[in-house]
Amino acid sequence: MIPRRTLNPAKTPGLQPGVLAPRNIRLLPHYRNPATWTSRAWESSSTGQKKSGHIETGQNERVLFFDNLFPRKLSPILLRRPFQSQSANDNDIAELLKRFNTATLGPTDPIRLLKRSLPEDLPVEVSQILLRLKDGGAFVKFRYPPEATLGDIETNLHKYQESRPVKPWFSPFRGVRANLVQGVPWLEDLLRFPKRRIKVEFVPADADGHAVELSQEHLYSLFRRYGKIAEIASQASDSKITPRFAYMDFTNTRDAIMARNCLHGLVVDAAHGGGKSGTMLRLSYEERPKTNWFWNWVKSHPRVVIPIIAAVVAAVTVAVFDPIRTFFVKMHIQGTFNLANSKLYRWFKSQTSDLLPPGLGKRKNDEQKSLGTIWEHRKEMIKKIRTWLLEQAESIIVIQGPRGSGKKELLLDQALAGREHVVVVDIKPIIDARGESATIRKLAQAVGYRPIFSWANSMSSILDMAVQSTTGVKSGFSETLESQIAKILHTTSAALKKVALSRRDDDGVDRNLSDDAWLEAHPEKRPVVVVDNFLHTPATGAANGGNLGDESARVLNDKMSEWAATMVHNNVAHVVVLVEDGAAASKALSKSMPDQGFKSVTLGDLSPEVAKNFILGHLDDNALERRNADGEITLGEKEKEDSGPFNWLTRRKMNEEKSPSKDQAAREKREVLSRELDQCIPVLGGRLNDLELLARRIRSGQNPQDAVEEIISGSSSDLLKSFLLTKKKEADRKWSPEQAWYLIQKLAAAGSARYNEVVADGRFTGTGVPGVPPEEAVESLVGEELVALRGSGDQEGNKITAGRPASIRLGRPVYQAAFRALSEDRALEAKMEMGILMKQVAAANKGIESAEKELALLSQVGKSRETAGRVEYLMRKIEGAHNGIEQKEKKMGAWKGVFEGSD
Repeated sequence: MIPRRTLNPAKTPGLQPGVLAPRNIRLLPHYRNPATWTSRAWESSSTGQKKSGHIETGQNERVLFFDNLFPRKLSPILLRRPFQSQSANDNDIAELLKRFNTATLGPTDPIRLLKRSLPEDLPVEVSQILLRLKDGGAFVKFRYPPEATLGDIETNLHKYQESRPVKPWFSPFRGVRANLVQGVPWLEDLLRFPKRRIKVEFVPADADGHAVELSQEHLYSLFRRYGKIAEIASQASDSKITPRFAYMDFTNTRDAIMARNCLHGLVVDAAHGGGKSGTMLRLSYEERPKTNWFWNWVKSHPRVVIPIIAAVVAAVTVAVFDPIRTFFVKMHIQGTFNLANSKLYRWFKSQTSDLLPPGLGKRKNDEQKSLGTIWEHRKEMIKKIRTWLLEQAESIIVIQGPRGSGKKELLLDQALAGREHVVVVDIKPIIDARGESATIRKLAQAVGYRPIFSWANSMSSILDMAVQSTTGVKSGFSETLESQIAKILHTTSAALKKVALSRRDDDGVDRNLSDDAWLEAHPEKRPVVVVDNFLHTPATGAANGGNLGDESARVLNDKMSEWAATMVHNNVAHVVVLVEDGAAASKALSKSMPDQGFKSVTLGDLSPEVAKNFILGHLDDNALERRNADGEITLGEKEKEDSGPFNWLTRRKMNEEKSPSKDQAAREKREVLSRELDQCIPVLGGRLNDLELLARRIRSGQNPQDAVEEIISGSSSDLLKSFLLTKKKEADRKWSPEQAWYLIQKLAAAGSARYNEVVADGRFTGTGVPGVPPEEAVESLVGEELVALRGSGDQEGNKITAGRPASIRLGRPVYQAAFRALSEDRALEAKMEMGILMKQVAAANKGIESAEKELALLSQVGKSRETAGRVEYLMRKIEGAHNGIEQKEKKMGAWKGVFEGSD
């Protein structure tokens, strides 16, 4: 049985001073002869005798613990070797014990350190040495004579080690120390490694005993002799965990090792606070919670830390990615990555152009020739725009015109022809993109802004929402649509300035000018930014479908307006805005440039003569020759065989063999076609895209009259599906089919109507979407291009004025014929009129119900002179509404007969 030691002041070493006579250290016989040592003796040294985990001691036998014999940091590596067993490790260290009594021990040998730490005159006999690799020390079992006291032995040992310290090679500042083991050490070989914190558990000394929790004073008196104690933490008084425990935190790990090996298993008696039956101390190493004041402060102050982290991330992003993005935008403006601008491509194209049949490019040449007629008609506008681009005035150029009037072609193909560094930003695909991420991606693609991490903003929004829900403040990781647009435009401005300055000649006469002064002095060197579809708004209900809503579209247009004003003001670039509504554009741009005027050009529909020449220019001689006597274009059998793209030699030969009589016939046919166009063009109008459609139909072999009729029929069908028989929900639009029908009927005859007359008409106001005023309904129909507004001061072809709406016109000239065709459809008219009457009846019934409720309230008050007038007014209102309902129901019956009797 392993004896337990009880703390007694009379017998506890170190509590009573004493001096022993010096005696030589003697080893037991089997230790004196190294040949008698076996591996079996060493194998038991790691886990105690018989691998029980304890050291058995007899009478006059005690144990010392020596620390700092091994480099403790290497013990986890040596003990975790998977290719060797623990017994093999023990046998390796057992070889060191065989050299204990030899003279071959090296100066760094741990056994030599152990021998040097024991004074030769100490009256002890070493009977066993048990090395503890992971503790970095060893247990030394010894015998002492009966007349000696343990206190004297330990005192002399301490004095010797203090006077002659033994410092190993791996610890030059701390020597080997030894203390008497007072408890029962547990020699376990588990993978548990020493820590600075020791958990002291208070357990009963006997099975039937009762343990007492020691106070901090008692614990301090027991443990302080082994080293500096940093903290003593007792268990909470209300804790239900048993057995009770306390934490001892040492400042040094080796001090904790010494205390644990010397005091484990010590039984504290009643005199020292251990209770009647005594309390045994069970010690174990405990991992101390890692506390870091910096990270604790960070976790405790998220409202301060998260914005700081967001700012740091933003700063790093700007420092790393902004130069890269500026470089890509600059390359996009200069067209560096455009294949058509490369010398290799142009050389290859020049070398292979003769291999292709000339017929492939003939149609394109014919189209350019026909467009030349329009450019000749608008050459003054082209010249004016080119002149403005050479001036130093800080002004935005506004080109106004309805969709399909050729604004973009006039600017890019004519006014900016041959000019370098032109950037086109089309607002329409940006606003029509689905979601904010797609919007940012489209805008970035338009200006060459990359890399763009559109997905990162979605993740940042989720993170920002999570942080806000937990801390109550926004983290700032996510960015709004407005801030992202501003960032892209700011980077584009920086790239535009670099592009403009790249054309600067430092050796010229302006070499002494600053960058801003040089840009102001050389407007011809500035890039040109074209903003197409400015003030474009999403289609009605687009927000529900995933596109940007009206508010987000407004933010984008406002940012584009501010950006354009900034570039013009700083002389970074020329800005040309293409817009349909000049008055709205002037109002929007005036917010950013309140003190500056705008240079504007208005494009209207083509005159009939120019429109006719445009169509004739699209038609080649072969198309005219194929017209038969009836005026229709036909294709002969021979031409059908030779109409392939690589049979151009045959067609060229036929053209060369033309006789003068054939030329005369072609001229006659052109005159016939000209007379036909004189009849068709007034019906079709002068809108450029409609004229191009007519020219393609005539070119494909269709008679002009039939082509115009099909265009009108197609427009009527589109209007019917989009406005009158629409499947859009009422919540997704701000207008009603009845309002669209009223405008169609109003404009079918004259082509225009007074604005105030329309918005005040009862048929228009009583048939709208609930909650949407008539003015907003008209603006929505203007956005859908059904109609167009004309201001009080607008003069087509002159200048933009911000007058109030005065008249409502056709959205396209061809719509007048389409409106007339729809209004002549009796079945459609009956259906729409019944719908108008039904809505008016519903509104009248609602008014009657409201009046009846008010009369019921007045009846509760009783008759009086004050309420008599109101009662009479409500009665007349009910009577008038009722009479109106009867009349409308009669009309509904008549229209119902028309609807049922029509096909």
